[in-house]
Amino acid sequence: MPAVTLQLAAALLLSMLTFWMPVGARIHIELIQAMIRSPWYLPLTGAAQLGMALSCLLLFRKHLMANRVRIVPAVLLILLTGLILPQGEVPPFISGLLTITIGILFLIQSLMKPEALAGHGLASVILWLAVTCCGVIPGTGVLSMAILAGLVTGLEYEPAFGLACMTSMWTLGAGGLAHLVSLPAVTWQSILLCLVTAAVAFVLGPVVIRGMKTWFSRHTLLVFGIWRICFGAVFLLVFCVM
Repeated sequence: MPAVTLQLAAALLLSMLTFWMPVGARIHIELIQAMIRSPWYLPLTGAAQLGMALSCLLLFRKHLMANRVRIVPAVLLILLTGLILPQGEVPPFISGLLTITIGILFLIQSLMKPEALAGHGLASVILWLAVTCCGVIPGTGVLSMAILAGLVTGLEYEPAFGLACMTSMWTLGAGGLAHLVSLPAVTWQSILLCLVTAAVAFVLGPVVIRGMKTWFSRHTLLVFGIWRICFGAVFLLVFCVM
């Protein structure tokens, strides 16, 4: 098994930081994988995803039942949508355009918040579910769409981010399992490496989430909107032009 290089470690750290930021973690993973071309990147990223999903589960365990009316049907619909829409069949060009489009929506939302639905009745839940399920399409992101859905239905930034974390951690875990099966060699060294990666992600998860919650208590989606637009342009350049 090849040694874990500084390049691979840096790429994994960048991936972990994008999981709980509304910047589209999936296309970040695809772009980094294309740049470093390491057979160990995807499985180690999967181990990191599992570690961060578990840390998020422990962090929000007391809030899951209180939000089960939204979270449970959202997770089921997202997983069903993921089965109906195979990820590999979405062209990179579409993913890049969607990344830029969501960035533009972030900018609009940060500058002029849409009129929220009154209260949190059935109409609010249905709208939240519909918008959140769009996050299964590569380039949108479940976390990003769940945050937008929460804001549109009347939540403030910080609770919208918390609800989005509780929704997206299930898809993060499922994606982690899918990536983990691509391990180049199953040996005790590779298993140990995956366990160490998952442990680091488990410790890093709450730090990133708490940091993002603090950020959203004081800021809007403006910075992430600009980042998405710029990154989407880079993604289109790499995958569709170069």
